[in-house]
Amino acid sequence: MARSRKAQSWVAKHHDQAIPESVKRHILERQMNAAGEVICTDCGNVIRPGQVKAFDHETPLADGGEHSEANLRAIHEKPCHAIKTAAEAKARTKARSQFAAVHGIKTSKSELRSAGFAPAAPQHRATAPRTPKFEGDIMARRITP
Repeated sequence: MARSRKAQSWVAKHHDQAIPESVKRHILERQMNAAGEVICTDCGNVIRPGQVKAFDHETPLADGGEHSEANLRAIHEKPCHAIKTAAEAKARTKARSQFAAVHGIKTSKSELRSAGFAPAAPQHRATAPRTPKFEGDIMARRITP
């Protein structure tokens, strides 16, 4: 059952700050149904205990969202989070290309090439010809007393 809190909602000091366990617990409690099951806000299915979940930003940080408890929700790691992230990335790419087209910014279609490495000194020979170690017949060694 979800319980009410009188404390202030958590807001991160920076975007890379880890989400505290107490905040994760509050998010899961907020998304519980009457039967006490946590519901994925993306697909509407139950997130079972032990199932991998992601704490996702409803408004992405890249789009100006805040890294806070109010902007976080629990969703399935796969496929919900993967699908949502891919859709957001596609929408951002489209918006950037439309912005560039409207403002006359041309994007380079060709690959940038570097000056490359300086040419190596020519090799005189890569391998030496094989020379025999012994000339003549191989004989057993005589041991002298």
